[in-house]
Order: sequence, then structure tokens, then C-alpha cells
Amino acid sequence: RGYCLFRYLVDNDIREERFFHKGENFSLDAKNEVRLWISNAGVVRLMVAGRELEVGRAGAVTSKQVRWRRDEASGRYVLEVVTQE
Repeated sequence: RGYCLFRYLVDNDIREERFFHKGENFSLDAKNEVRLWISNAGVVRLMVAGRELEVGRAGAVTSKQVRWRRDEASGRYVLEVVTQE
């Protein structure tokens, strides 16, 4: 929805950084986790497992981790999005 700098690290292996213009799309696949660093967070539309997540306000810089976590109670894996400090 606007301009932003987008940096990501996939499964602690592939690390890239790219500047996006309004209207551009991008897709990532990961086995375990993706770490995201996003500038101008309010303009980013982030879709994780088919649902849209807000990542921040316009002009804000944020860091997120999208990962699979094993739920101890059920034994199933749960996809979670964690804000990194």
C-alpha cells in the first residue's frame, strides 16, 4: 500500500533486503520460521496462513517473527506471530 524497506531471514538461512514500491507483492515460504524487519509498517499488508495481520503504524519500524510452536497441552503445532524488541 506504500513504500517500505523489507528485510527477512528464512529458517536462519536465506537473508535478503529489498525496497518495495506501492502495489508490489512478495511471497515467502518457510519450514520453521521467518524473521521480518519492516520500515513504514502501516503500509504493509501481511498475510500469514490466509489471514491478514496488522504490523504497525505508518512510519513505524517493526520486527516480527512468524514461527511454528509446539503446544505442550495438545501436542499440535501452532503458527504464531511474535513482535521482536
